[in-house]
Amino acid sequence: MISALSGFALIGVIVLAGLAARRWAGLPEHTEAVTGRLVYTMLAPCLLFTGAARADLHLLFTEPLGKMMVACAIVMQTIGFFWIRQVIKIEV
Repeated sequence: MISALSGFALIGVIVLAGLAARRWAGLPEHTEAVTGRLVYTMLAPCLLFTGAARADLHLLFTEPLGKMMVACAIVMQTIGFFWIRQVIKIEV
């Protein structure tokens, strides 16, 4: 329970830092699109990495179900990457 609350607290700090930067730093109008891309491409994987760093990843590569989950994740990530590139074309 504590780890979930610390994850939410970290997300809250990131959101508050963004709000403070937008309000008092005098950022341009198109900043929201750029920061949205930054959060999606860089900061969200950082949160996933911190969660995976504490997990027992040995099971993913030794158990048959774990191997199947890794293979499915790679395939779905690849499909999602190409699909989202076709659906969303953001011009910044």
